[in-house]
Amino acid sequence: ARTDIVFLVRKARDGTLDYEQINLDSILADPNDATNLTLQSEDLIRVSTKSAYLDRGTVTVSGAVRQGTTEFPFDFNDRMTISDAVMISGGLTAGANEYGYVVRKNPDNLEESTNVSFNIEDIMNAPNSAIDLELRPFDEIVILSNSTFTETYDINVTGAVRDPGSFPFATGMKLRDVILRSGGLEEFADASAYVMRPDPSNPERVSYKIVNPKAAMEDPNSTSNIEILPRDTIQVLAMQTFTDEFYIRVQGEVRNPGEFKYDESLKLSDVLRMSGGLKKEAAANKIEIFRLQINDNNPTQTVVAEFDLDRNLPIGGTNDTQLAPFDVVVVRRIPNFDPIQTVNITGEVKYPGVYALIGDNERIQSVIKRAGGTTYEAFVEGATLFREEDEIGYVVFDFERALSSKNSRDNIILKPGDVIEIPKQEDLVSLRGATNAPELLPDKYLQDGTIDVVYHKGKRAMFYIKKYAGGASENAKKSTITVEQPNGKLARTVDLGIFKIYPKVEKGALISVGSKPAREIEADQEPIQNEPVDWGEIVSNALAQVSAVLTVVLLIERTNN
Repeated sequence: ARTDIVFLVRKARDGTLDYEQINLDSILADPNDATNLTLQSEDLIRVSTKSAYLDRGTVTVSGAVRQGTTEFPFDFNDRMTISDAVMISGGLTAGANEYGYVVRKNPDNLEESTNVSFNIEDIMNAPNSAIDLELRPFDEIVILSNSTFTETYDINVTGAVRDPGSFPFATGMKLRDVILRSGGLEEFADASAYVMRPDPSNPERVSYKIVNPKAAMEDPNSTSNIEILPRDTIQVLAMQTFTDEFYIRVQGEVRNPGEFKYDESLKLSDVLRMSGGLKKEAAANKIEIFRLQINDNNPTQTVVAEFDLDRNLPIGGTNDTQLAPFDVVVVRRIPNFDPIQTVNITGEVKYPGVYALIGDNERIQSVIKRAGGTTYEAFVEGATLFREEDEIGYVVFDFERALSSKNSRDNIILKPGDVIEIPKQEDLVSLRGATNAPELLPDKYLQDGTIDVVYHKGKRAMFYIKKYAGGASENAKKSTITVEQPNGKLARTVDLGIFKIYPKVEKGALISVGSKPAREIEADQEPIQNEPVDWGEIVSNALAQVSAVLTVVLLIERTNN
């Protein structure tokens, strides 16, 4: 701490800061000194370090000295020279160069500096002489090393050695030394290696020299144990470098199809055994090999050969064959070998449960017969078919027609995973949508806006809406009334303008009443404007309505039939 100059920083009334310089040494010596001011709230006393005022700093020594980089305090009052600083840092190392320099900071601006060079050998031979420069605070002394002026090179070793990589070049190295430094030769090292040597006059040019690394390792006096030069790269080849790698591929009805590395010793039965053997569904008499015929300088051709093997693949079996590179072995499937495929029959049949599909393209009627037929409680109109295959989901069909005729289009071909559900008898009808039921019926009769009512044979949708739901509401769009029959079939209202034919309703059906779009409701609420009467149009419309009535009568008759 610098105690001769301490600053008291005090905030004035106008918010500015006043600085008072105080000699703390005087106050510490005499507490009654006039400068020992009474402190006020928010006063700040700032005590600085001596180095902040440049009368004290540090000297740094780095480079070829034994203690590495050394930093120690120093001020102007000290008498210290370069030789003193080097001795504080343990003296010079053996590799110290004669050249050194001092980086000297400008006291007025520490970002500026000057460079002062010296000969450290001369200084250390004549310490405290005229050439032994006297130091200043913040001086940085750098003693260079001879290695700074020495270019270093690496030797690179690649290929079939145990520890390939780079390491510094040393004079007198030979090929054997380099291989030993790299962990020695690998087991499959070849008897050839290349030494790649850059041209000293043009590093972009490289010469190649072939040597025998095995001979160099066995006999240090071998001609292959050549001297290694800076920047050489040694590549030791491996035997597999000269060997093509081929694979045999096995596909089809084996337990573990895949690829196997080719060897001349491999036979067909070998790769089939390594593939886990033949599956039960494999056709042992239909094993094919696809082979690539390679003729020098001619286009390749693919040929196919077929083999019949013993299913157990005994070693040394007959009709076994030698494989060739790139062969593809395919084991075919026994024709019409299909696993057992099942469907599920639930609900009102005599024997519900899982049934296997037998024969080709078995249909609904056949499976229901095997399930004992439907029970007396079966509600055939509500039977459903759910298909898992291709994520199809529910299929709409007429179960009653499917049972009545095997040639019916509703007698659908079943697929694996199909689920047929035949519910119990149903004698209710459900209504929902834009009716007056929510206003007329207590909440206990409404489930999510839907009411359930008794079935009336032969009645159509509007009958149920009027009788049980208080009719359609004001915002109902009657032309959108639909009936979803229990088997999923959807029947829509036939709109003939002045007349509408509403769908028939079966037991278990759901009647839905659609609502008008918002724009139609707004149009209904607009006041009617008085317009002139066009009697010709009225007569024309009347004739059209009479014609429509006759059409409706015919449609009703056809619908009832």
